[in-house]
Amino acid sequence: MSLLLEHVRKSYIEPNGNRLPVLGIERYELGQGEQASLVGSS
Repeated sequence: MSLLLEHVRKSYIEPNGNRLPVLGIERYELGQGEQASLVGSS
């Protein structure tokens, strides 16, 4: 295994004070020699 992500989260606080979750990864494994990309609106 080359990369292991567990419990990765990212959120932003909106102007009204609410939390806006934008990323939630419980578990992700990327094996040796594999490639991945993250795609989404910015």
